[in-house]
Amino acid sequence: MDNKKTKIIYCLSIISIFLSVATIVLFFIKVSPNSVIDPYTFISTLVGLITLGTTFVIGYQIYNAIDLREKLEEIDILKNNIEAVRCEFQENMNSSLKRLEFLENELKEAVFISYARMFSSKTELSVEALCKFVYGIKYSLSVAHNEGYNWLLDELKFYMLNIVPISFGNYDVKNKAMALRKIIEEESKEIEKHPNYLYIKNGYEELVDRFYIRLSILAQNKNVSTEELDKEI
Repeated sequence: MDNKKTKIIYCLSIISIFLSVATIVLFFIKVSPNSVIDPYTFISTLVGLITLGTTFVIGYQIYNAIDLREKLEEIDILKNNIEAVRCEFQENMNSSLKRLEFLENELKEAVFISYARMFSSKTELSVEALCKFVYGIKYSLSVAHNEGYNWLLDELKFYMLNIVPISFGNYDVKNKAMALRKIIEEESKEIEKHPNYLYIKNGYEELVDRFYIRLSILAQNKNVSTEELDKEI
């Protein structure tokens, strides 16, 4: 309740009290030794007293109501402040979680790609190199690369071309080639779910399809080209 309304209520209360007191005072002033106090004057006096008491009670209730209203307004302000603090805390928490997730993706990308590059130096580890790189693709898609993702497809093709018969140890090549295909298929399902997959979709699917042809050639114990994914020599 604003100050203007409060003042009006206080004024009305004071006026009511004044009128009640004036009524009683006038009654007693009017009564003289020769006056006769009949039932009407008694009732008038009683009414005046009741009015005075009622005025005090109403005034007290109005005071309590105003005090309660002010406290409720203070509670509302406090609730709004708490809500504002909670929202700010939630925003900071969400921002921190996003930052943490970004750093985690950066770390996993770095680990898998580093392993792939390290393993690629040895022909007998070329399968592991390819698998590590494929595992890291979904994390690379979660990291902002200003240069785009062409480098990702180029490097993937490099690891695929490194897969030759000796990569499987020259024995049980068919089963190992099919096992590698299954790994690529399973991991590709996860990669396809990524919201940034559209940036590599065409190039990635073309490389994977051609690599499956390469694996089929290897499963027949035939040599493959080191320059073309789907060609045998």
